[in-house]
Amino acid sequence: MISRESLSVAARSTRALLVAAGLLMIATTLAAQVSEGSLPYSFQKSTQPAIHTIVLPPVDVPALLAEDGREAALGLPFRFGYPIERRLDMTSAGTWSPLPDGGRLWRLRLVCPGAYSINLVYDAFWLPRGARFFLYNDDESSVLGAFTHRNNKPHGKFATGPTRGDACTLEYHEPPGVEQPGRITIARIIHGYRNVFDKLDKSFGDSGACNVNVQCPEGAAWEAQIRSVAMILTGGGWRLCSGALVNNVRNDYTPYFLTANHCLGGEETWVIMFNYQSSSCANFDGPTTDTVSGTTLLASNWDSDVALLRLSEDPPPDYNVHFAGWSAVDSAPPHTVCIHHPSGDIKKITFDNDPPVSATYGGTPAHSHWKTVRYELGTTEPGSSGSPLFDDFHRVIGQLHGGTAACNGMEPNDQPDYYGKFALSWNNGATAAQRLRDWLDPDNTGTTTLDGIDAVDDHAPVAEITAPAQHALLVGLVTILATATDDVGVTQVEFFIDDVSIGVDTDAPYAVDWNTTAWTDGSHTIRATATDTDGLRGSDWIAVTLANYALACAAQAAPAAGVAPLEVTFGATVSGGEGPYQVAWDFGDGSAPVTTLETVHTYERAGTYHWIFTAQDALGGLTRCEGDVLVLLPLADATDQVIAAHVTRLPGWTSQIVLTNTGDTPVTPQLYALAADGTHLATATLHELPARAHTDLTPDALFPGIPAATDFWVLVADAPRVEGVTVFGTDDGQSLVTMPLLRGGDTALVFPFVYISDIYYTGLTLVNPGQAAVAARLTALAESGEELAAIDLVIPARGKYVRLLDGIFPGVEPILIRFVAVSAERELVGFELFGSFVDQGLAGLPAVLMTPLTGPPMLRDIPPAADPVTKPTGFQGWGISDTAVRLRWNANVEPGVHYVIYRKNGMYTTEVGQTESTAFTVTGLETGRTYTFLMKAVDGVGTFSAYSRQIRVAPLPSGQMDWPHRLFYGAVPDPARYYTGVTFSVSGTEPVTAHAFIQDADGLVLADAEWPAAPGEQITRELPALFGQTDIPGAACLRVGADVPLTGFSLYMTRPGLAEPYLFDGAPACPWGSYGLIFPMIPDEAGWTGVLRLTSLAGLDGAFTVSGYDRDGALMGARSVPLAAGSQFLLAVDDLFPDALSTPVWLRVSADQPVIGQLLFVSPDFNRLGGYAGVATE
Repeated sequence: MISRESLSVAARSTRALLVAAGLLMIATTLAAQVSEGSLPYSFQKSTQPAIHTIVLPPVDVPALLAEDGREAALGLPFRFGYPIERRLDMTSAGTWSPLPDGGRLWRLRLVCPGAYSINLVYDAFWLPRGARFFLYNDDESSVLGAFTHRNNKPHGKFATGPTRGDACTLEYHEPPGVEQPGRITIARIIHGYRNVFDKLDKSFGDSGACNVNVQCPEGAAWEAQIRSVAMILTGGGWRLCSGALVNNVRNDYTPYFLTANHCLGGEETWVIMFNYQSSSCANFDGPTTDTVSGTTLLASNWDSDVALLRLSEDPPPDYNVHFAGWSAVDSAPPHTVCIHHPSGDIKKITFDNDPPVSATYGGTPAHSHWKTVRYELGTTEPGSSGSPLFDDFHRVIGQLHGGTAACNGMEPNDQPDYYGKFALSWNNGATAAQRLRDWLDPDNTGTTTLDGIDAVDDHAPVAEITAPAQHALLVGLVTILATATDDVGVTQVEFFIDDVSIGVDTDAPYAVDWNTTAWTDGSHTIRATATDTDGLRGSDWIAVTLANYALACAAQAAPAAGVAPLEVTFGATVSGGEGPYQVAWDFGDGSAPVTTLETVHTYERAGTYHWIFTAQDALGGLTRCEGDVLVLLPLADATDQVIAAHVTRLPGWTSQIVLTNTGDTPVTPQLYALAADGTHLATATLHELPARAHTDLTPDALFPGIPAATDFWVLVADAPRVEGVTVFGTDDGQSLVTMPLLRGGDTALVFPFVYISDIYYTGLTLVNPGQAAVAARLTALAESGEELAAIDLVIPARGKYVRLLDGIFPGVEPILIRFVAVSAERELVGFELFGSFVDQGLAGLPAVLMTPLTGPPMLRDIPPAADPVTKPTGFQGWGISDTAVRLRWNANVEPGVHYVIYRKNGMYTTEVGQTESTAFTVTGLETGRTYTFLMKAVDGVGTFSAYSRQIRVAPLPSGQMDWPHRLFYGAVPDPARYYTGVTFSVSGTEPVTAHAFIQDADGLVLADAEWPAAPGEQITRELPALFGQTDIPGAACLRVGADVPLTGFSLYMTRPGLAEPYLFDGAPACPWGSYGLIFPMIPDEAGWTGVLRLTSLAGLDGAFTVSGYDRDGALMGARSVPLAAGSQFLLAVDDLFPDALSTPVWLRVSADQPVIGQLLFVSPDFNRLGGYAGVATE
């Protein structure tokens, strides 16, 4: 017995401790309700696909709190959240991503603005074996899962506990080869508007200041009973009650759960939260992850406000629960204790040092309740409903119905509470559905008092039904087979049909025969429950259909999800009715029906297809089975995909896609035609493109079903070593653009030169290759760098934005706009077309990276990935003074990578620096010496890549200098026939000086000039005018340098001396070179003459090899040529391989120093000029 005086002293000391407690950081939670732990798939990968985010409407919190005040007077369960009825399934919401192993990943992010927590209720939830489902908040401090097939319920419903904060991500990982795809359908999203689960100091929480934590000294004697009490997320997921696990006479750990009748509602999706309590007497927040989802109502009675339920799953051993004892004796104990969750707070304990009084409450029968006189320590509140009342023997004698007890400041208010009597609940009612005796004393032993027991601290057995199959169609006598494993031993497996036992097997293999003819046709649930030597149980469930008499079918599609084109095998069985049967498959894609039981069908386009199988018997009876097939586009991957950003079948225009397999093995590319709104229009498959082979494709041949007036883009997938070009222009062949296929993208792009007038037009295209819509901003800039206007837009997933310049920025004179910057939340690719209304020129230019990578994202704090860090590529360097060299390289694909630069001295390698950017300046060198450098990439956990290639770089001679940022214009066509115009823009926020040098083919500088440039300023001139001259004989290459990044391009136009109409083309300037170039297309030799130009960017002499291949991939010739530092090689393609029988269709260049290259081609009359830059490989 605890005296009233000692309780008063304890209360004062407890309150002092609560007030003195400081703030405690909320611990990260990485466990969940009856789940298997581990981490979500996306946490373990360095890159993540985009997530579809849905923002729910805000809730009116003041109005809800006012309602709560009125509800409290009515005795309704405590409300902490507002239910948002929103049906979301895996086809209408979320983002699907195919995975490299053939599996798939679905993710959906939900945002409830201003919410303290989010929990979910599902009206369809079924996971196949091997699948895993998680929920987590944005900072990953609340992680629930993994949920697996063992969380499936016979009724198909589910609920998950709260994640803290106003955003929650759902992630479902499905491995390849599952029997059926998972089904997850959200029915209700609970916006937690009360800060119940996310407080730093609970002394200022929702419950009154007089409440006492269970971990305070007063609770020490009640440690076991404390572990039996849990919070209930009831009423559809947004109300709170309390309850307790109770023991039964068999002591067999059946998870019976006692609470109040008035808490009932939606029991199938209740979430029972154990151990939500402070870790000490201070008011620290508790864990919210020890939860069980789902209960079954067994008995309830209004007279004593009692409800007994069975948890759908046994609490795992690590929850360390207790099964409370009870007393069915109607005798008042001298003292009572209540353990509960007031107002959704962490678990509290309340003491009454007086005997309870037999009473009635709220119109219930006489002597149906225990009335507490007054509490000496603590109190109860809304949310405490259903909590157990214990006697001096630590046995439950009732559960809280209601009352007026509350805190009065730091003290209880001396008002009573009313608890429904356990003694009345025991035998009050005519059936087991109204009383407790049948459940808690199933063998009718006459026991009226029972002590509690602890759950065994051990592992529950694992049961698995191996036959029949999930969703099988059954007739006649069926043998049910199951396996069971345990860390100690399995004593038996019991088999149930719809919770009715049909047999027990004590020896493996575990089996029972089921005569299905004694059961009604239709859907039934088979459950196998294994029991181990400690009395712990584990169950497995499957759903089956009986068709002994009524006509029924079972059908399936495998695989149920995959990448287009997706070949699916359909199979069905039909039973019951009167044969023979007539059957038909409707595949849901508009194709003709198939009338066999088994068939194979190919889905060509992405989408969700609802298939239906129908069967009709000889008597005219009908039955049907149905399901869904999810067909996806491949996940965006720059390593094995290229993009033809603009393809058209518009009248007057023509398009051609040229693909070249530069690899040594055959490939089978898939070509996906996608509309501007992201709609998948068609799929084409190249059944094999041999090694080094080349093919020319036209939209008419690839996609004959696409209407002629359609503008679209093409994604080429499964093409890891495929390069190519798109040829686009007028169908008379006069105005043509050759554009290399685009690979990858970026979030910061610039269209380096745009112009519009009554003669010229510019059209811009942006393609979103990703699986989620992308928000982007386009900014128009004047030649001075001044921002003229900006617009915001959203490009749909897999969509395209196409506009003429004068239709993009309303209110701005288009002639003032000279370049356009793009910033986006995710990667885009883009290009521009520059053309003339009068002449027949047409130039195509890719959008270029605006700024180099400077701050790579941080790597998650997780163990190293199994995949090695890729070695850096594109490593090159140049002298910038007589004591320094500049090094640069391509960014690694892994996030959180930094780079280590080394200098090699004979046998030894010395580190010279580290950086997170993709450039580094080495200083303190000597002129006249050549230095060897190499580098490695290092990820966030210290894993090193292999070494990059070695490069040799020399400082400049004394007195010379170069710049850390450069642009190279490697093609200056014959000035007697063509104008060459150049433009470049500087970035940064400060004025700089730009420096230009024009060189001849030997690398000799013919002229130089410099210009002060404002931030963002664009400089555009005809080439000789840059240097204040009218003509520069022998000009071959232009180099521009500055201390900040540059972008630019060159434009070529026929001179008036040639026949009209005037024609032009252009090429982007190159900021750096490559050790390998691919020219995937050489124009037809009869109509064009191709000229190869290669320019050395190195400060040292080197050499290159050019190889030519025919259409079938055969090597036609190879030629090695020395290339002096800074010099240029120029030769007609026809003359590259004099011994070849014909001109090659594509070229490969490999060099030992960085080079840039262009392939220019001219018509025999020189009036038509075209070309493109070589595709850089390494």
